[in-house]
Amino acid sequence: MLLEVLKLLKDLNDIKRLPKALESLKKSFVNQLPLLQQRKRKVDLVPEKVPTLAASAKVDGGNSPPFAWAYWFDPTCLISSILSTPSIKGQMFFGMAHFVDEPQEFYHSMSWASSIRLTSGEYAYYPDHTPIFPSDFVQYICQSPSCPCSKEATHRGRVYCVGKNYTSNAIEGEVTVLV
Repeated sequence: MLLEVLKLLKDLNDIKRLPKALESLKKSFVNQLPLLQQRKRKVDLVPEKVPTLAASAKVDGGNSPPFAWAYWFDPTCLISSILSTPSIKGQMFFGMAHFVDEPQEFYHSMSWASSIRLTSGEYAYYPDHTPIFPSDFVQYICQSPSCPCSKEATHRGRVYCVGKNYTSNAIEGEVTVLV
């Protein structure tokens, strides 16, 4: 998935505009999201499995075992907070993938188009009005003039992408199924 995200970059200056220090990123993050309750728990460490622990600390001298703190946010609160933040929600895309001539956004990618979770309730449909999902096996009539199927009018295949077509040679916004 990272490879597809990196392929969307048109200009390497986008990477150069990222903050150089982690503190800058943290400040930006805090400014975008409301403060969330951070949880923590004490986790006992197994000294033999911690390569960075000093050898003297690994020898049990009757002391309590070494520990570390694990910190996390409640995932439900975190996602609710993200989705309720106007500055973030306004920049998010909800809906089917878009097939475009020059992809620039993540929803232009095949990863988005091959996921049923990212359609936001929009689907392509069979003639009986049941939804077509990525990974369905379908039988269809070939309409390609370059296909050597003179004997067979129908083909079988697996749906790998569903999205709205915004390419230059399509009806704008037409739902398209790639098999």
